[in-house]
Amino acid sequence: MRLGIIPARYGSTRFPGKPLALIAGKPMIQYVYESSLQSNLFDAVYIATDDIQIEQVASNFGAKVVLTPNTLQSGTDRVYAALQRLQLQQKVSNVSVVVNIQGDEPLCPAELFQDLITNFEQSDSEICTPISQIHNEEEFRNPNVVKVVVNSDNKALYFSRSPIPYSKEFTSNVKRYKHIGLYAYSQNVLEFFANSQPSSLELQENLEQLRLLQQGYSLQCFETNYTSISVDIPDDIHKVEEILSQSK
Repeated sequence: MRLGIIPARYGSTRFPGKPLALIAGKPMIQYVYESSLQSNLFDAVYIATDDIQIEQVASNFGAKVVLTPNTLQSGTDRVYAALQRLQLQQKVSNVSVVVNIQGDEPLCPAELFQDLITNFEQSDSEICTPISQIHNEEEFRNPNVVKVVVNSDNKALYFSRSPIPYSKEFTSNVKRYKHIGLYAYSQNVLEFFANSQPSSLELQENLEQLRLLQQGYSLQCFETNYTSISVDIPDDIHKVEEILSQSK
């Protein structure tokens, strides 16, 4: 069974209530949910939330919702908590892959889910995630854009909010990558993550994937042409709406 879970937390520090923010009159979380369904890749898609408002809005547009504790520290913790609850309720079984679908990527195309699952199933890693090239210096220097460096097999070496690999000047002859926060996991990896303590690098960078990397797990990356438009702050809503208006 292929299971998609969209973690949606109301209490974002930079943007409280972000999943319910309206984009062209529609809640952001609805864009993400509908795109997940349109991929036709998942046997089930659930929104995992700790908030009654999000549950009500999501239920109103027909989404499947699972409530999770409000004490969870990360999106991955919420995905695992949702998986456990769904298994206890016997709503899911024989799960071969769990996809952590980012609720703040409203323009994520269905094709990216296909590429993610294909790369996961073909990899010897138990975690797979997409990356894309950075083409401008502003994005490279932006701490809200998570950078990644990979080895010759496209396995992640490190993730950082800092500009990596370091270069005094931004030149086009060096490939630089940003991380797109979409993950495919095995159940074993999710269980390990949820039952382990945050690592020193994870706490320093505020990047949960570093817990797995620091513990020796292999993170398989694959390059995509999708240009990530993540909604991190309220001003990002206007950027998404502009892209939507241009695509009509």
